[in-house]
Amino acid sequence: MVVVAIAGGFGDLGQQFSQAIKATGKHEIIVLKRKGGTSKDLPGFDVAGVDYSDIASLTTLLDERKVHTIVSALGVHWEDAANNQVNLIKAAAKSEHVKRFLPAEYTFDYAPTHDLKPFYCKEYTDANRKALALTDLEWTILYTSQFLDYFGLPNMPTTMNGIYLLLDIPNKVAVLPGDGTATINVVLTTDAAKFVAALLDLPKWDPVYNLVGDSMTLNEAVKTAERATGAKFKVTYDSLENLYNGSPILLPGNEEIFKNWQIERDSTIQFCAAISVGIAKGSADVSRQGTSLNKIFPDMKTVKAEEYIRLCFPNGV
Repeated sequence: MVVVAIAGGFGDLGQQFSQAIKATGKHEIIVLKRKGGTSKDLPGFDVAGVDYSDIASLTTLLDERKVHTIVSALGVHWEDAANNQVNLIKAAAKSEHVKRFLPAEYTFDYAPTHDLKPFYCKEYTDANRKALALTDLEWTILYTSQFLDYFGLPNMPTTMNGIYLLLDIPNKVAVLPGDGTATINVVLTTDAAKFVAALLDLPKWDPVYNLVGDSMTLNEAVKTAERATGAKFKVTYDSLENLYNGSPILLPGNEEIFKNWQIERDSTIQFCAAISVGIAKGSADVSRQGTSLNKIFPDMKTVKAEEYIRLCFPNGV
């Protein structure tokens, strides 16, 4: 048993990591929560308030609590959270006790979309990797590709919040980047959390791991949704030229969501365009990246896309 600190452990994704690691009963868990943060505490967890801008105090906390492993669930797609993770890496490197660090980079490698300017997310993930490379910590990247949860909007049973991706099932609409032949891997976040918990048990980490819950082409994703719901979808193909210009075709559900996201609207649309370019170029097929966790843990099963969509839309649409 070691002490595991989970940064952002009460966030949308982080709380699932916290619950899954706790469920193993193998580790002492500390949730790192930003002082002044608005996420709601979960009962039964040890919480440590932190100031991510103060590296010295972070190091002191890690040493006082004898933290061995840090699992980050910070939202590093955004500048402030990305900087927080860099500071946490620096603090961990100075700690006498921290040996392992799992950074928050759970989708896919953003390098192939770097020609989409400005793709700020690539800048942030690069900064985190460079910070880790300067340490003696053992660290790994876990690619999960896209989270299956979003195919269930607005009925998904998990703790994730977000926007529609590729499929807007309530409106029976799909917007696919490119020609729809690119492969996408998906995984439910509750499944991803269980694999993260299992990853902590490995005596040695490989540099990169991939996790695949289900795999299909974009066109097959539409057919899967149609089978699961009994509905025929209107499919639109969004050109790379359109995406490079930062003007993706918006799904109807996202149009509604963005009405309440006036401040974040433009940056989120740019982010969607960048993600879509990556998907069209094949980046969302993470099965080619690193070592397969599915093969290491063959007895751990994952929820498939059609099963999940049927769960979220039991009466069809």
